[in-house]
Amino acid sequence: YILGAKVINGKLLLKAKVKIIRGKTNDVDNVVGKGEVAFLKKVDEAVKEIKEGNDCGIKLISDIDLMEGDILEAFVIESKRRGIS
Repeated sequence: YILGAKVINGKLLLKAKVKIIRGKTNDVDNVVGKGEVAFLKKVDEAVKEIKEGNDCGIKLISDIDLMEGDILEAFVIESKRRGIS
């Protein structure tokens, strides 16, 4: 899917995972699916990050049919190597 969006809080990163929320709350029952940000565009430029308050174009990889008003909550999974000191 290709869609227009606005980052309301935080920042959106290229390759971020997203939860697709339908409805007004982040209740588990309102999460209708997941996806991944495949491409970000600001105006006519491909970018790796969109900061809070900015509009952007998103190419989203997902099996869920998106509807106007759906909320995308983005997150990044990081792995850290721990050492014993």
